[in-house]
Amino acid sequence: MKSYPFYQRSGLYGLCLSFLVLFSCQKEKKIETVVLEKVREVTALDDTIIWGKQLGDIEYFDNQIVLSNNILGNVLIADTAYNFIRSFGNRGAGPGEFGDFCPDFIDKENGIFFLGNIRTIEKYSEDGKYLGSIPYPKDMVPSTTGKFFVHDGLIYFPCFNIPFVSFNQNGQIIRKFEKENTHGNDKKNRYTLIKVPDGIVMIGLFYPCMEKYSWDGVKTDEYKIDEIDEVKTCLAQNLPLPMLFKYAAYDNGVIYVALNYDNMILAFDVKKKIKLSAKYKTENTIYRVFGVYDKKIAIMNLMEATIDVFKIP
Repeated sequence: MKSYPFYQRSGLYGLCLSFLVLFSCQKEKKIETVVLEKVREVTALDDTIIWGKQLGDIEYFDNQIVLSNNILGNVLIADTAYNFIRSFGNRGAGPGEFGDFCPDFIDKENGIFFLGNIRTIEKYSEDGKYLGSIPYPKDMVPSTTGKFFVHDGLIYFPCFNIPFVSFNQNGQIIRKFEKENTHGNDKKNRYTLIKVPDGIVMIGLFYPCMEKYSWDGVKTDEYKIDEIDEVKTCLAQNLPLPMLFKYAAYDNGVIYVALNYDNMILAFDVKKKIKLSAKYKTENTIYRVFGVYDKKIAIMNLMEATIDVFKIP
């Protein structure tokens, strides 16, 4: 039997060891579910506001928490300690007032708030001055099931008839974002939109999908969200409520998606390619909307009429 010098044998062993280390590093680690710690419970913003089922959206802009109130038809602004700052908007039939269609979702760009509902988008200044409304394009059927956003003055809004469109503030469509009918039921799906630094992430709320688009409408990435174990379990439940995902929010390179099963929140790193980065769970909290800021998740608790604040590890 031929004998090899030690330096050749040690080099061969080192090469094999390197391959083993590389293989083990490439193998995807199992992501364990982390139960989030509740650090605060907010029962009211001031003497007149009680939370409960009133909130349509929770957002975080410029170190302030901004909330839409579906009951009073206004927007509430507080600091991160939940001290009330001001409110604007109201129910009514006048300019800038909301009738039966109160604001569902909020975005802010260049110091202007954009309040969207199924009828129109209303604009307000930071101090609450009404700045006018933006009409929806005539051939667009807006869907307020999912979030919209504003980028470089254009509105990106989910639709009933197609996934979403972008249009200018005169109500003229700039681009239609269509989608290949890969699931056989995409025309029945509803979507929510998340703005990330390099484009748009579209999430299917009823039928699972997560796709990333550039600003000019090119699909740049896709994550097989229906292959996550918890999503599979949720689909197997045959829930009477068809919505698979309840809400989504973005903060610092991560999208947080609330799964309509067992109080689960899935976190996806979207800095480069989309990948599942964490799984969270909240105990004894039934929620519909939440906001994310400063490594915290603020959740509207439907059962307790509170905003529950959880710390993200």
